[in-house]
Amino acid sequence: MMNYAAGWNIPGYLPENEPAKFKTFEEAKNYIIEELFRYRHELYDAGELDDAEAEQVEIEILLLEKLEDEFAFKLGGYRFWVNLLY
Repeated sequence: MMNYAAGWNIPGYLPENEPAKFKTFEEAKNYIIEELFRYRHELYDAGELDDAEAEQVEIEILLLEKLEDEFAFKLGGYRFWVNLLY
């Protein structure tokens, strides 16, 4: 059985929360997509993201929807990732 961990953190620092764990890659990936939607809306509504940065979040979400394996990427001041647990 494969298990995946998903989370985000400021590069160089430990995550503020324990990584979420999922049985499938799709569940882990969807968790990160939901977190990106939340990240975008909360920061954009608070005026902390400009239009270009908000658009970049949307682009990342579209790219993630096509992925089928582990990933990590930096967006804004955070690193988002999904890793296979061994």
